[in-house]
Amino acid sequence: MRHHHSPGIRGQLMWFLCCICLFLLALVWFLSTQLLEPLYTKHIEKQLTTQAENITADLDKALAEDETLSSWSFGRLSVNTSFFDRLATQLYASGSLNSFCVDISDSTMRTIYKIENQSYCNLHETLLSDSANNDMIVSTAVAMRKKCRTTGGFVQTLNPPRLSGSAQLLVGRNTAGGEYTVLVTTSLVHVAEAGKILSTVLPMAAAVIFAFAMTAGWLFSEWFTKPLRQLSSAARQMAMGNYAVQVDTRRSDELGDLAQDFNHMANEVQRSSQMQRDLLANVSHDLRTPLTLIKGYAETVRDITGDDKAHRDEQMNIIVDETDRLTALVSSVMELSKVTSGAAKCERVHFDMAQLCDEVSERYDAICAQNGWQAKLELAGAGCAGAAGRGAAGLRRPGYDAACTAQPFGQRHAPHRQRRHLHPAGPALH
Repeated sequence: MRHHHSPGIRGQLMWFLCCICLFLLALVWFLSTQLLEPLYTKHIEKQLTTQAENITADLDKALAEDETLSSWSFGRLSVNTSFFDRLATQLYASGSLNSFCVDISDSTMRTIYKIENQSYCNLHETLLSDSANNDMIVSTAVAMRKKCRTTGGFVQTLNPPRLSGSAQLLVGRNTAGGEYTVLVTTSLVHVAEAGKILSTVLPMAAAVIFAFAMTAGWLFSEWFTKPLRQLSSAARQMAMGNYAVQVDTRRSDELGDLAQDFNHMANEVQRSSQMQRDLLANVSHDLRTPLTLIKGYAETVRDITGDDKAHRDEQMNIIVDETDRLTALVSSVMELSKVTSGAAKCERVHFDMAQLCDEVSERYDAICAQNGWQAKLELAGAGCAGAAGRGAAGLRRPGYDAACTAQPFGQRHAPHRQRRHLHPAGPALH
């Protein structure tokens, strides 16, 4: 029985997807609630700075061309309205900011031109509908103008003077000669509202996204681990002896390659198992052949040639030879094991095939005589030489097997053996 001390691949994959999903949701929450306002403020600051620098550049250009932009005469202000109207048109046409306020003041700290596009301006503390010019009595506007002239330029957040208002971002810049000061403000109410909406919607969206991700992860893990489960099942079947088992190889990825390798392994194991069964059958048959000869000659010695010393010695020598051959068969099995493992290699040797056949035929003279059979040896050709990987010993055993198998089909005639002697030269047998 298998004991799982840790979650399987499917469980580990689900845990991984769950952690990734939670991490991404936490990252979205952090970006939405913690970094949204600073990033948005930085973006607005960049836009305000660009707008303020463009205005000061236009003012510097006009002053360089000796164009009069404003003047005071007996406490009355005269303004080049054509220039400032053209400037206002450019600001509205750029469309970089939807709601903004531009305050242009001179060295007297008084406003010479103002572009108001906000419902409420924290800098001037006025509504968009107010037409009164009270900039000199608003401490915030005067303080920001002085600060800009002192520092040369700054960025500051203006909090609302009343609880119902929203914070605004202020950027101040001076012209090159210090003749004019430009203050540009815009509201930050949009980012505050966006943060509140995200704080309300994000938990619900996170729950939906997490449920969808887990469902998708479960389906993906089911599809991804299916080939692994098939391989596991096939491996258990092989352990129980079913070497013909095969797995699906239709995938074209690494799992498909693994399935093909498994099928190849199963085929090789099946072939090796069949070779082992064939080897056992062949060894059993090869061991039975010398035992048959030993038994046959032993019975002949007992029943016929017990008193004939010449024949008895010849047949006892055959028994000894067959015993040696039986020992050689056992050694051959050990040699086969060495060759299979690669510890030894076969070497080709030359031998006389005619002599080999003659020796095999002589082994069965007594058995044929005992049973009244006729052994007839016929070899065609002028001569025959042989060459084999294991020499004459390797081919002598098939000759014995053929002769032993042919015994039940022998004809019952008078004991007679006909032998044809061959010349040593002739075609080679491989």
